[in-house]
Amino acid sequence: MNFSKYNFTSFTCTIADPAVFTATAHELYVDDELIFETTGALPTGLTVDTVVYYVIRNGITANSFQVSTTKGDTAGLVTTCTQ
Repeated sequence: MNFSKYNFTSFTCTIADPAVFTATAHELYVDDELIFETTGALPTGLTVDTVVYYVIRNGITANSFQVSTTKGDTAGLVTTCTQ
């Protein structure tokens, strides 16, 4: 899985509620927009190429982040990310 803003940097996604994405030194900020792309299949709960996801304040660290379909809010929080 990749996010194109950062040159197709790979990340992992926990099978948890809420889903936590991990990418070492990702350099993302709250409200950054992500559109996921992959050469395979995205985990259930994510949509490829058409849905804009936003990095939210909850859970953001230097190496992990959470996303929502609603900017600045947890209303659209991705709560499932299963393989």
